Amino acid sequence: MIVKITWFRHAHENRNDLLRFGFMRLHYNGEIEYIEKELNDAFSFGFDQSIKDVPDLRHLSFIGVQSGKTKLRCIVDNEDSFALVSPLMKCADIYFCAGYNADFFEKKRFVDTYSWQKESDVIWYRDIIEKKISSLGDHFHKIKRFIPIAPFPGSPVEASAFKRKYKNIEHRVNKLTGKGADFSDVYKGFEIRESIMNDLRNHDLQYDIVLNDSLWGWPRHRLHLHNRLKELHQKNYSIHSVLNWTEPIEYDGSIGEPLDRSLFPYRTEPIGHYEQMLAKSRLAVFACGFHWGWRNIMMLALRTGIPVLTDRLLTEPYFDMREFKIFEQEDHHWGSIEPTLKCIDDKTWQLYKKQNQEVYDKYMSPEKVAHYFIQTLNLN
Repeated sequence: MIVKITWFRHAHENRNDLLRFGFMRLHYNGEIEYIEKELNDAFSFGFDQSIKDVPDLRHLSFIGVQSGKTKLRCIVDNEDSFALVSPLMKCADIYFCAGYNADFFEKKRFVDTYSWQKESDVIWYRDIIEKKISSLGDHFHKIKRFIPIAPFPGSPVEASAFKRKYKNIEHRVNKLTGKGADFSDVYKGFEIRESIMNDLRNHDLQYDIVLNDSLWGWPRHRLHLHNRLKELHQKNYSIHSVLNWTEPIEYDGSIGEPLDRSLFPYRTEPIGHYEQMLAKSRLAVFACGFHWGWRNIMMLALRTGIPVLTDRLLTEPYFDMREFKIFEQEDHHWGSIEPTLKCIDDKTWQLYKKQNQEVYDKYMSPEKVAHYFIQTLNLN
């Protein structure tokens, strides 16, 4: 029996486009029936009307799955971290969480923070996590691990004025007949972007480290990273890096210890086409961000094959991230960067690239993500 999947769309869920891309591929392969409708149509499927009362649905997706008489309301949460888990999980049968953490969701306790973090660095998180364990803990059994924040797979396909007019008419007709939206152009854009990202795997080694960054979570830790990169640059390593200013905020304690804005942007050598330069680098280095999360650029580096050095991972996807060639560190001053660079010669770099590309394709290709979603529902 073919599985019917209906995605109830809204405007702020692009982080889940890799899953969307996977559903489209399965649809065109005849494995599933995939339909896209507007979010307001979710209520007739069984989603709770309380969704309307939530002012910010960023990174949340609402997906209805039907197989025979079985109907499941699924929410996919691609927020940076466990700390931002949504109270809307109460409205779901299954809740996929990209920022999964076993301490939080299984043991219902505060997470194992970094050794350099002071209480002022984590007090906002301690408070919000305790509140969410109290208010949502009875629903944690619904939570399933998901994938990390993936590289953005979209690439818009330009349409003529006539085609746009035709599409608008078609959309209205499809809405009236319940057929759902035409996603063929979106799918073409996904395939174009997929081809571009595949080409990034073919670049030769040219730089040691390339990092386009901002004060995005625990800014002093990030400044220490860029100080270390400057030191390495002065020792004739090929470093291209920039650290841009971000206003202090409550989440990470930085509002009480602001840095000198006149120092930024903080640079070594310039960065041109970031993705291409990253793909040519010996090592990708990333500091943890807000909520102990990572940005999609880390997964882009792993997709191209580049080994990654990062702070100890606190979020846990459905597979073991350590199958990738990842170096984890917990040094506030990033003393591990140079020794790591020294152990990656040209031959080792090629071996790491092959390993990381294979692991990425094993777990993060569009079809694998879509299959994981469906298999996790245990519809049989």
